[in-house]
Amino acid sequence: VKWIVPAGIYLSLCYGVSAAAFSIDEGSDGDISGIGAFPTSLTLQSGANSLVGSAGQLDFDIFHINITSPLAITQITLNQYSPSAGISFLGIQEGNTWTAGVGNGVSGSALIGWTLFGANNIGDDILPIANTTNNGASGFDIPLSAGDYVFLIQDTGSPISYDLSFTAAPVPVPAGVILFLSGLAGLLATCKFADNN
Repeated sequence: VKWIVPAGIYLSLCYGVSAAAFSIDEGSDGDISGIGAFPTSLTLQSGANSLVGSAGQLDFDIFHINITSPLAITQITLNQYSPSAGISFLGIQEGNTWTAGVGNGVSGSALIGWTLFGANNIGDDILPIANTTNNGASGFDIPLSAGDYVFLIQDTGSPISYDLSFTAAPVPVPAGVILFLSGLAGLLATCKFADNN
């Protein structure tokens, strides 16, 4: 039936497709890449996507997340962090490779956002505090919408461990788009009815 296709598009835009969120633990899944040209690629899905890892000194964690419409990252929550006195760096760059440098050579002007985080942030959503224009970063809109993003987690001191949740949810479709698709589906259904009579 001709009107099923636009109706399906309408529903997929409104609700997205459900699939399993990623759950990565360096302890069991292997080391996250430390090479900017070859970041670890993670497949974001709706819900809480979990990343558990460690970094420090020359151990950089660089990973790429592709956000596909209608999903967006609504928050990044720090669930655990150790040691209690540590403070680490999280940077966000657009694209699918990390070109902003590592260690003390990170270029703020190549980033869309960054933050320092530690045990004092356990339970916090650190996405809003990463949305900064300090040191030349461009800033970004929240939620973090569809596109390719590369993240760097690093600590130039002692090794640290972290547990982060990247929460993804469908971005609401604008009312005008919903109205248009509803009208289109109705029009096609009317045409089909007319063809059969």
